[in-house]
Amino acid sequence: MKVEFIKHSSFCVELDRCILLFDYYKGILPEFNREKALIVFVSHRHEDHFSRKIFELGNKYKRICYIISDDIDKSAVTENKNVNFIGAGEDRTYNYGEGQIRVRTLKSTDEGVAFLLDVEERRIYFGADLNYWYWKEEGSEWNDLQKQAYSEELGKLKAMIEKDNKGIELAFAVLDNRQQEHAYLGITYFMQLVGAKYVFPMHINGSLDIIDKLKACPDMKGFSDRIIRIKNDNEVFDIC
Repeated sequence: MKVEFIKHSSFCVELDRCILLFDYYKGILPEFNREKALIVFVSHRHEDHFSRKIFELGNKYKRICYIISDDIDKSAVTENKNVNFIGAGEDRTYNYGEGQIRVRTLKSTDEGVAFLLDVEERRIYFGADLNYWYWKEEGSEWNDLQKQAYSEELGKLKAMIEKDNKGIELAFAVLDNRQQEHAYLGITYFMQLVGAKYVFPMHINGSLDIIDKLKACPDMKGFSDRIIRIKNDNEVFDIC
């Protein structure tokens, strides 16, 4: 399994028979293997997660399908084939030629959805903007509601994993510099409650050095070696 960080919250994951592209909005895309199916995910409508440019990929890659949050205006994609809209709390299976991908969704604490994927015997979680968005400028009531909403969704995720008796191998979770000392809350709670074998921080909005600070955070004791240190856009990682 190969993972490439593109920019912000956009990653691609190459598996044996398919390639997953998450939340592309700008940056340099790699040349994808045209013999593999390309599955493009969009978690929500925000401009740092969605660009109509993704539909141009259909001109180049014929084995392509899109799985898109239903908060996005359908008029943006009506001219395109093989576009699948999905909302929060859904459980669907899609065919992509040689295989299938199971897609389950959680409700974001911002907009749209987060994805739990089962594909080629791998389990992948893409959190998108599902996070504990603690902001200093907001009152305690607002921040408490954020914490409650985040806890509820992670509780649903944990229940899925326990029911299946199968953990998450690869996860992508928010680590946003703008939250300052509260930036670690979402990802540490995710690791403590749910966990994953490998975790890529994303949605960083600033220096990637925050990843080192996360790894050194006391709340990450026992988990820090699972956090992948990203250094540059288009950096490629081989994940066993």
